[in-house]
Amino acid sequence: MNEKLLISVYLPANGQTYDFWVPKAIGAYDATRLLAQLVESRAGHCFMDSPQVRLYRLPGGEPLEIDKPIFAVGLSPGARLMMV
Repeated sequence: MNEKLLISVYLPANGQTYDFWVPKAIGAYDATRLLAQLVESRAGHCFMDSPQVRLYRLPGGEPLEIDKPIFAVGLSPGARLMMV
């Protein structure tokens, strides 16, 4: 089954939130890379993808553990993350 999670990514650089469907079994590191590329394509000159991009849970600001699949780090449909 090809299950996906709807994830909202907040970008402080422009104050915008972007919604994306992400495969549930993807690793958190790969999800970060994928989301960074997608945000870059939508945010224009406000954001540039780089290896230093990190995702943080909202609310709270805890960093997302990148060494596990996203389903294993406790993300659920509608999860809110901040990208910096």
